[in-house]
Amino acid sequence: MGNRALLAAMVALIGLIGSAGAADAPGRHASCSLPAALTALGGALPHTAGALHRRHALTVVAFGSSSTYGTGASGPAATYPSRLEAALAARFPDARLTVINQGVPGDTAAMMMRRLEHDAIAPAPDLVIWQTGTNDALRDVPVDDFARLTVEGIAKLHDAGIDVVLMEPQYSAKLVAQPHYADYVESLRTVGHATGTPVVRRFDIMQAWLADGAFAGDTMLQNDALHMRDASYDCLGRAVAQGLAEAIDDTARTQPRLTAGIAPAK
Repeated sequence: MGNRALLAAMVALIGLIGSAGAADAPGRHASCSLPAALTALGGALPHTAGALHRRHALTVVAFGSSSTYGTGASGPAATYPSRLEAALAARFPDARLTVINQGVPGDTAAMMMRRLEHDAIAPAPDLVIWQTGTNDALRDVPVDDFARLTVEGIAKLHDAGIDVVLMEPQYSAKLVAQPHYADYVESLRTVGHATGTPVVRRFDIMQAWLADGAFAGDTMLQNDALHMRDASYDCLGRAVAQGLAEAIDDTARTQPRLTAGIAPAK
């Protein structure tokens, strides 16, 4: 087993120990529906919509760190990429859908850039959902360096003909207490706006779940107050699917010749 695989296995084991007795079965989730204003991604996805139109198929790479890998989930089927695949299949039942989990616990933006070609571009996806920022904040990577690397990564993905969606760092009281944590959230939003890249507003989404009682802190996050639980991973997957479906519909309105014939989102 390689060093990266060994590290991932160790982190996953720690997460499972922390969640013992508290796991939810995949698909059993809290009532965590969200208004469209929170799930809206804020951009078009021409390659994603085009793939559904031309091939009735969609390949997505979920690229990121432990939140993508699924640290704290009871198993692979309970991770957010797996729940996203299930939610997309429900919305587009006639399409062949694949979501590839390329999360590596502990990765910073710089580490992800080193594996961008192999893990995000080589699988030839139509869409990459890039979850990033938390580990840069925890390691106090300069925000400007984080933003620069993210912009470079987006450019490489676009050059390869791949749509990109960014996913913000998570909300937790533990993380908010870290110096400058909010700067990384804001930086990712700024990068998204400047590059025209849609953004999953995970920070705001998780705050909204707490505010409306969908979750309490200890039901949304593991004992480490950092990683999510099965129910919150499921809700995140469904929220991302909702945002993607809305973005595909928006693309259909602005590029009708590209997307004509796509089955409507449910």
